[in-house]
Amino acid sequence: MARSGAKGKWESSCVTNKDVEDLKLAGYLSPDIAHRAPEEGQLVPTPCAGERVVFIPHFIRGLGFPLHPFVRGLIFYYGLDFHDLAPNSFLHISTFTIICKAFLRVQPHFGLRLKVFNVKPKIIDGQ
Repeated sequence: MARSGAKGKWESSCVTNKDVEDLKLAGYLSPDIAHRAPEEGQLVPTPCAGERVVFIPHFIRGLGFPLHPFVRGLIFYYGLDFHDLAPNSFLHISTFTIICKAFLRVQPHFGLRLKVFNVKPKIIDGQ
């Protein structure tokens, strides 16, 4: 999580291994999945093979592992990764999943999401 300083210079991540352990103790991170803080001085997130870049606010807004199949499908459909989404996106996705399961008593699915949120394809030059 690099951030822009007061003079526009990028600073390295402020997340430490202690922060990761605190998140595990608070229940935001599953103890059976490996997590690590970025390397010291790292400006650009560079995950190793099989790793994903995730920001702390994502967990606080509802991201958890393992992911629900609906969330995996949504991310796959749009060609996104975790660091492409704002923290409130996870809150929005979590809310939709909870409404489907708890109130509607159905599994969340993409067709329902498109209908509920009135998602329509963008047409440019007739296509």
